[in-house]
Amino acid sequence: MIKTKEFAAILKALKLTKLPSWSARPGWIRNCTRAARNIDGLELLPAKESNAYTVLKQKRLLLTRAALEELRQGAKKTEAAATK
Repeated sequence: MIKTKEFAAILKALKLTKLPSWSARPGWIRNCTRAARNIDGLELLPAKESNAYTVLKQKRLLLTRAALEELRQGAKKTEAAATK
């Protein structure tokens, strides 16, 4: 389990300490939830629960490759449903 101090160090290394950021991390979201809830302005959300609005409203967006791929797959499904 990751600790708040470690999570904050990761954000600091990525220079995401001053502005609110949003992170979509499939898989280990459960491990980071406790660490992230103690950091003001940080919203941690699984990629499956995100949509265009939640992605576009963010000033800073931190994604893993897996989360990005999951968002792409969701967009493809939506596009395919719209063209039917």
